[in-house]
Amino acid sequence: MINQYKINYQNGGSSKESNISIILLDGTSSSGKTSICNYFSTKGYKCLIGDDYFGGKHVKPIESEYENYIKDLSNEYFGKKSEIFRKLVASTMIDKAIESGNGIIDAVIPEPFIDVINERNLNDSFKIILLYTNLKDLVRNMESRRKHGDSRGIFVFKQFVKRYEKSSSEGIDTVNRSKFKKLLLDNLKYEFVGEEELIKFCNEIFEKLGITDDNDHYIKVRDDYKYNFLLSTVGKSKDEINEELSNFLQ
Repeated sequence: MINQYKINYQNGGSSKESNISIILLDGTSSSGKTSICNYFSTKGYKCLIGDDYFGGKHVKPIESEYENYIKDLSNEYFGKKSEIFRKLVASTMIDKAIESGNGIIDAVIPEPFIDVINERNLNDSFKIILLYTNLKDLVRNMESRRKHGDSRGIFVFKQFVKRYEKSSSEGIDTVNRSKFKKLLLDNLKYEFVGEEELIKFCNEIFEKLGITDDNDHYIKVRDDYKYNFLLSTVGKSKDEINEELSNFLQ
């Protein structure tokens, strides 16, 4: 699904590096972005994994830059430290992507990247792929990660509702609150102290989608959410997903 827009939709803008091809891969944690990155690496793209820069093997130089930045700040209320750090990470990863000529950035938090793209007038160089994975597959992927010692927690569902909401007409998928409760009960009880807390969490997640009953509902990408191409993995084989990606690259 194509969604054409200028990232900086108010000012438009064109990139000084218009020959650079950079993809920002957006999606919740455990949505399969690493697999997509691996696919792009076979097409000549350099994969830049957000986890490596936000807290992994590439974080130390960014932490040093951050500490140098904040030490000169005056004594004032300063509640945006995380925002500044995220923009430093985004800027570093964008630099690496530009250096590569063809880069793909794996991002769970796309906003700082979009901010830097706008500030540096790189709109024409970037395309955003939003990767949609349904609730059932997210639960499956989370449980698989946990068994391999990489637990991601239920914040994944908060990331989900940040991107999607109930649709009054047809949408990209259907969701059902009672089915989601069963998924949590069958797979993720260890995340809650009891069933009451689990049900409360489930209801709160669906309220953020705009749903307060147990009927089936279509969902869509939120109207103000920014992306160029929506890639849904629902009911698709790996080959079908790769074919869609190949068409997008053409």
